[in-house]
Parts: sequence; C-alpha cells; structure tokens
Amino acid sequence: MKKKYQDEHTRETFSKNEVEANRQMCFICAAAAGALTLGFIFYAFRLFPLRSYLPVYIALPILIVSLLAPLILLKLKLHERIWFKYFVLALILTVVGVMNTLLPKHTLLGYALLILLSNHYYNPKTGRLIFGCTLLTMLLCLYGGMFFGEYDDNLLTAGRALINEQGEPYIDQPDGMIERYKFLHELLLKGENRYLKVFIYYFFSRGLILTLIFVASNALSIRTHRLLENEAVSQSEKARITTELSVAEEIQRTVLPSATFQNKNVEIYAQLRPARAVGGDFYDYWFPDENHVAILIGDVSGKGVPAAMFMMKTITSFRASFRLGLKPSQVLCKVNDLIFAGNDASMFATCFFGVLNIETGVFDYCNAGHNRPIHFNSGKADYLSCRPGMILGGVETVFLQDETLKLERDDCLLLYTDGVTEALSASGELYGEKRLLDFVHGSKHITLTEFGHDLEDGISEFAAGAEQSDDITYLCMTYQGDMTYFREKSFPTTNEATQEVRSFVEENAKKANLSPDILSNFLIATDEIFSNIVKYGQVTLDSEVHVRCIFKPDKKTASLTFIDRGIPFDPMSYQAKLMGERGESAEPGGLGWFMVRKMMDEVVYHRTNGKNVVSITKRL
Repeated sequence: MKKKYQDEHTRETFSKNEVEANRQMCFICAAAAGALTLGFIFYAFRLFPLRSYLPVYIALPILIVSLLAPLILLKLKLHERIWFKYFVLALILTVVGVMNTLLPKHTLLGYALLILLSNHYYNPKTGRLIFGCTLLTMLLCLYGGMFFGEYDDNLLTAGRALINEQGEPYIDQPDGMIERYKFLHELLLKGENRYLKVFIYYFFSRGLILTLIFVASNALSIRTHRLLENEAVSQSEKARITTELSVAEEIQRTVLPSATFQNKNVEIYAQLRPARAVGGDFYDYWFPDENHVAILIGDVSGKGVPAAMFMMKTITSFRASFRLGLKPSQVLCKVNDLIFAGNDASMFATCFFGVLNIETGVFDYCNAGHNRPIHFNSGKADYLSCRPGMILGGVETVFLQDETLKLERDDCLLLYTDGVTEALSASGELYGEKRLLDFVHGSKHITLTEFGHDLEDGISEFAAGAEQSDDITYLCMTYQGDMTYFREKSFPTTNEATQEVRSFVEENAKKANLSPDILSNFLIATDEIFSNIVKYGQVTLDSEVHVRCIFKPDKKTASLTFIDRGIPFDPMSYQAKLMGERGESAEPGGLGWFMVRKMMDEVVYHRTNGKNVVSITKRL
C-alpha cells in the first residue's frame, strides 16, 4: 500500500511537471512564430540574398500560423492532455524540417533546439524518441533540400571533374527540381556521388554534433528525472505522515470531552493547543452521577506520536479506574499500575485529579507531580495549597496524599500544564507562575470562555511570534452552587443572527418559567442591544457576541449579559433625548437605550480587556 501510494504521488508529480512544461512550450512556439515573422520581413525586403522567394512566401505564413496553434489550445486547457507534448514537439520538428528543406543554410540549429526542448519534460524516453525522429527528419530534409530548397553550394556544387579551364562549373547551376536531378545524375555518372558526400560530410558531421548535444542534455534530463522522482517520493512520504498525523490528531481529539460544559451547578471550559500535530497533554471531566463531577489534567513526558499514544493510554486508564467512593489518591495509584505495566520506553505523566460534590461544594483532590492549580474568586487569586506528589508511570509504587477544599459559590479553579508557565518569549523569557497569577488576579471576565480567550491572547502576545515549544493546555471550572439556571451561547455579528438570539433567549426564559411580561421585556431589550452591536460596534465579519442567560429564583432576579469586541460604546455615558413629536433620538440608538433602561431594573456597562460588557437585570 505504501509503495502504491508513492507511485501514485510520483505520477502526479511528473504529470504536474509535464503540464507546466506544455505551458512553457506554448510560449516558446509563440516566440518562434515571432522570430519567423521577423525573418519573413527580412526576406520580403530582400535583406537576405535568396535566389527563390516563392517557397518562403508560401511556407512561412503557414508555419507562423501553425506555431500559434498551441496558444489557442492552451486557452482551451488542452495542454493538460497526455498527447499535447507529442503534438507540440511534432509541430516544432515539422517547422524545423520544412525550414531546413527550404533554407538548408540557415536552419540546422533548429534541430539542436528541439533536442534541448524535448528534455524540458525530464523524461529520458521522450528525449530518445525525439532524438531519433530528429536525425531521420534531418536526413530526409537534407536530401529534400537538394531538390526543393534554396540553392546551397555545399549540396549541389560539382567537383573538379566538372570544372572547365576558366574555373567555372561545366554546366549552369540548376534551379528546378528536374534540372537538379539531371545535374546530380550526370555528376553520378562522372564519378561524383553527391548523395554519399551529403550523407558523410553534411549529415554525419552534423548528426555527430547533435548526438553530443543529446548525450549531454539527456544525461542532465536523467539526473533531473531522478531528483524529481526522489522529491516526489519524499513528498509522498511527507504527505502520508501528515495524513497519519491528522488521523492521530482526530483520534486524540475524540478522546477528549467537549471544550465547554455548563449547567446550573458548574461551568467548565478547557483547551488543548499541541506544539505539534499531536501532543502529550490531556484533560478530562465527567459526571459519575448527578451530584459529582471529576476533573483531570495531565502532561506526558516527550512530544509527538509516542507521547500521544501514552497520553491516550493514561486518560483511558482513569475512566477504567474511577469508582465513586474511591479517594483521588486511590484512583491515581490504580492508574499508575496500569500505565507502568509494559512501559518499556520509561515514559511518565504528571496529573492533577479531583472530584467535586456539587451539592456541598467539597472538592477532594490529589496531585501527582503536576503544576499547582489556581483558586480564585471575588478578585482574589492564589495557588492551591497541595503537595507535589509523585509522577505516574515512572515507578511501580507511588505514594500520594489526598487533600480537600471547600468551594463557595462562584469559586473558580484553573488547572494548567507547564506549557502555559514555560511559554517562551522571543528573547527566551519564561511566562512564569507570577505572570499567570497576576493575570488571573487582574482578570474581570464574565464567562469562562472569555477568560480562556484572554489567557490565550495574553500568552500569544507575550510570545510575540516565538515558536511554541510545548503543548499548552488548561481547564477552568466555576462552581455555581445552587444557581437555578445558566446558559451561554455565541452568535455571529450579523443582522441575520438576530432571530437566533431571540430564539435562544425565549427558549431559556421559558425553561426558567419566566412570565410572558418579563419575557417580552427581555426580547425587546435583546433586539435593541444586539442590533446596536451589529450596526454601531464596527465589528469584523468573523467576530462573535456572547450572550449569557442567568436566572436566580433564590435571589428573584433574571439577567442577560452581552459581550462583544466592538469599539468602546457606553450607553450610559449620554442622555437619550427625544426630539420633536416624532420621538427621534439625538444620537444613533439613543431612543432604544432609553427604552431598555425604562424596562429593566438594572443596566450595567463596563469595558474589560478590549470587550464591551452590557448586563441587564430584571427583578422577578
């Protein structure tokens, strides 16, 4: 299968080269037509001495038109056909042969040009075929030129036996075909074999030169053919590896859960950005029952395919080892047993694993040589207190210790791999734990999705174009306690998406059992806010608006939040003024914002990390 794949790729490579060569040959033919046109003008004004002009006047226009035919076929895309190269080479050979017959003195170099052009295809078989046809054509045209072509002394001049005492030819030099035949026959009877001399002194000598040109150019063609073939094989191997890596990347992606998850108790956002097509980082989360969520992040030693295979073995071992009732350290020990067995490559993995009771907020966790997560809430952020623990897979027995944290409502955890803190700038500086903690501490995100985007933007800005040296992976989880209803979705910033946003708000409001009056107010406000973002925000076509629905019956409030990356626009910064009886606003969108403020109990705007954030709240 591998050999077949390479053969197909090689044929495709040579086919592309042949098509490109055909295209170039079309322009060469056009250039040759231009040269013949110039020659025709010279002959027409008698700048070249010719004894007979009639053959040139008849033949040259026909040949010029013929040489322009490949350009027409090029426009019709026929140069991609297999037969085209034989057509264009045969055309050039015909033109050179006709010109050699009509003008034997001036066109012999055309055969050498044809041999060189045939090697343009890097196909030794084609070169040998054209060389053989060239020698045969030259031989026939030389003899044809003796009878039909412009008078050539080297072909027709008699020997000494037919020279009179005055040093002049014995008879007049013949012009017509019959006269030339009689002249050559008479010479033959007198012992002057012009046919043999033309073959030996004219054809053989020039044929020898053409042979030397062919040998040299064909050797170069063979060498280039081999180089092109090796390159094609190399490219096919590279394409095969790329394809296999793509499949491995897709398999790895399917092993990981969705990047986002949210319900009334928790919100999760995770991302994995490998340094290569596949990597050794991984994350996972799952719900063993309705009251618990397990989260996991890890980093396998090494990179590339071996690390990816060990990563898949590790992540599947967690699912196989986990049981409710087992402590995180016990699960990690079971995983170590599974991945240590048969680990001849001595690979290992660092992991952080924890289980959250979503009813009580109790988070049991254990660290196996991994980076400490960050715990943050209410503007406060710090690294989680946890022992480093032992790595998994390196030794047969590991010793780990469980720890516990009580999460309050809206508490967040950031789990990450060392690819985040060890990201390098162009000058070789590490991103570092302090810079990460400062970023988390200073972030004013509304959603975990926005937090993740800001984190990635910050790392990219810090790296400033430096090559990514390690996989970058992180997992964020927010504990929402007894929040009754929470949903978030992103929409494109287009007018066509307005109805989708309305449907999203309406669907979730009905699930939260909001009254028709409150739903109506929210829909009116949604139309106004979203249309203002699209119309006045100067957002790009590929940008999005995040819409979040939060309904809290315990606090008797319902709110919508809109987040966009448009230009700064604070609807609270100007007073909406009505003008005249028509009720027009002094500013674009002013009247609509005036209505939104009247219908809602609270409208809040702030600008955070280059984003407009508008929250509207209605008391139930």
